[in-house]
Amino acid sequence: MQQQMTNIRKLRNMNPSQVLHLEASLEEDRVKISLAVQRTGETQTVRQVEDLTVSMDLLNRRCALMLDSLNQANRRGQLPPDVLERLAESGQLFRDELFSATIKERLNIDTAEALVLTLDDHLVHLPWELLHDGQRFLGQQFAMGRVVRTRQQVTGGPLRALVPPLRMLVLADPCGDLNAAYEEGVHIRDVTESRHDIMKVDFRSTGVQTDFVKAKLRQFDLVHFAGHADFSDAHARENGWCLGNGCLTAEDIRRMAGTGNMPALIFANACQSARTRPWPSHAEVQTRFFDLANAFLLSGVRHYLGTFWEIPDEQSEDFALSFYKTLLAGDSVGAAVLAARRKIIARFGDRSIVWASYLLYGDPTTTYFQPADAADEKPPAAAAKPMQPVTAVASGVRSPEDTLRLHARRTRRSAVKRWVLATLVLLLLAAGAWVFMPGTFRDAVKEYERNALTAYETGQYEQVKRICMHLQREHPRRALGYVLMANVDFLNGDLDNARTLYHQAVQADQGQAMEKADALIGLGRIASEQGNTDQALALYRQAAEMAPSSDQPLMAQALLKHRSGQPEQAVAFLNKAKPVASDVRAIEALTLQIQANAAMAADQQRMDRIDRLIRELGEKLEKDAPILDNPMLPQDPRSLTLWLNDLETVGYSLREGTATLIASGLMERLLQTRHIKIVERVLLDGLMNEIKLGTTRLMDPNTRLQLGRLTAAHTILTGRVVHSAPDIQISLRCIETVTGQVFAVINATFNSQTPIAVIVDHISDDLISKIHTHYPLLTRTDTAVID
Repeated sequence: MQQQMTNIRKLRNMNPSQVLHLEASLEEDRVKISLAVQRTGETQTVRQVEDLTVSMDLLNRRCALMLDSLNQANRRGQLPPDVLERLAESGQLFRDELFSATIKERLNIDTAEALVLTLDDHLVHLPWELLHDGQRFLGQQFAMGRVVRTRQQVTGGPLRALVPPLRMLVLADPCGDLNAAYEEGVHIRDVTESRHDIMKVDFRSTGVQTDFVKAKLRQFDLVHFAGHADFSDAHARENGWCLGNGCLTAEDIRRMAGTGNMPALIFANACQSARTRPWPSHAEVQTRFFDLANAFLLSGVRHYLGTFWEIPDEQSEDFALSFYKTLLAGDSVGAAVLAARRKIIARFGDRSIVWASYLLYGDPTTTYFQPADAADEKPPAAAAKPMQPVTAVASGVRSPEDTLRLHARRTRRSAVKRWVLATLVLLLLAAGAWVFMPGTFRDAVKEYERNALTAYETGQYEQVKRICMHLQREHPRRALGYVLMANVDFLNGDLDNARTLYHQAVQADQGQAMEKADALIGLGRIASEQGNTDQALALYRQAAEMAPSSDQPLMAQALLKHRSGQPEQAVAFLNKAKPVASDVRAIEALTLQIQANAAMAADQQRMDRIDRLIRELGEKLEKDAPILDNPMLPQDPRSLTLWLNDLETVGYSLREGTATLIASGLMERLLQTRHIKIVERVLLDGLMNEIKLGTTRLMDPNTRLQLGRLTAAHTILTGRVVHSAPDIQISLRCIETVTGQVFAVINATFNSQTPIAVIVDHISDDLISKIHTHYPLLTRTDTAVID
């Protein structure tokens, strides 16, 4: 599909000529309601409006009774037969209260399948989808969508222009504790990527930060969220999507309004692995659900599809997959929801009530994709007139007078032309197969690449090599195979071969920008490992320009600037990386460390004092006399001074400065305890320079202990970061400077894709616990804090 989809296309495959419009509003104790049947693209000039006297107290009590029924569903979302019967009876009573005899009759006989339900915001909590006509629920009968009338300010601006291929963001298990949500996201990615001609997918999982989502959300046309949703009574302002470092709240969404265009469609498939308590009252849960949906809609989101109670994982995924398959086929949003509801009922039985958890806000007749058979609907241009002889063709293609004649004299020229024609025919056949048999070619390539990525992410590097070698032979112009092979070689220490493969990836003419950027980052890592800082910076700069939505090349430049003693430039790059980063806390920790060091360097009086101390300590250490105690050591047993030594790095990582980021994160967490003071880095660096202390001598335990005592440190923290792809191993040791005793050892292994903040949280929690065990007075609340 090539044309720009800026206009909303209406219902196609259900009943393109008729759509039901039901409007309801509340005025004191009366509901004004109307039902109109309209043809697509037309507006009824006059509508009959009926006034019905209602008791909202009675309706709210009926809501509570329906929730009592729903709470009796088992873990598979199924109701006992008698409870399902009571639910249907409640739906019939609701229908009697809200619909007049005229409206009931029209709903009973009308053949339209789409129903646009326009409500004022005082009526959104009513279970319209559960109204029952004696045979089925309203939500099983129509492709329904809710359109809300409100007095609130709508600040979303113009509708988002949809230009194919559409961009989709999949946020799956951002907290890292719902395996089913992660699997759902992977399967949705696979389904949507199978239509890569109309959809491009960005998949994000564990460790997704709120700042990242707020910065990136507006870049996508569709967003799918699979994870926890927090709807707490005690902290209503914090309700929203649970991410790696907090919640994306309704208030956050409201603040985003008016800046850029929000996504057109949001599918919030929020769930939990188990339901442990009854659902709250229907009015409460609907109101909380609508608060988040309302924030998105007021901000400019065209459609919001979500669940307003927790549902089983299996049915959640089935619903989502059915929805996207139907939507991608060219059906409307409402038709996709209806198809998914019917699939849940067909698979799990009539007693399954999970389908009713899903509510669609927005016009149900909207379509986002051109139907697969749209080309068949166009008048065939070639059939409009008889076939005419070809009089002019593209350069290099045979003209009519060169057509082979069986009676013609065979010449060398005609033989050559025959071979040219045969070659062209074969090429055209191949091109036609490429276009019309994607399962044989395009999908096969994508399947190979998907398998290669899966093998790479799980550390099956031999499998990666086999698949990528096949890709290089059969599809040498595609970049991904070269990138993955190069990554494997780099991680195994074969930098020369990795460099060659990265260059081939950059030169490949088929591939996504992010794949080329990954190749440039790989070349930058090789240059950095070999000490070519300027070359590495140039490569990282190219990668950042090619993939502006990636934080990795910006972080790499920041770390190299920090290592080169350029703190201002380092902080500038960190600030650029922060809005697009998925690991904001690691950036913040490093930023604080760099800024603290820069502030200290600017404090001339303090630097003079440190210089004098360095000279004095250097003289003491040069005497090589054992130092058993240092009067500079604080005597308060409720405080601790710690020397954090540089973490040794072993092996190769595709991330620049992993050990530096872990160390800065550790430092920040230790300082947050308020009982631990870190020896100033400038003091350690100056002391080692003063006495010409190199890395080799620093490895000597006795030297470290002497340095620790001289710098008034109670404890030395040393360690190493071992990159053994696909894992990263962290080893830490805490040593008392007075006794030389190792009192705490930390050993932990993580997947190399684990966010730095998650690694730091794990090892720092373990480390602080062991420090408190060894120094129990540190945990006292009346501790004197060391500034």
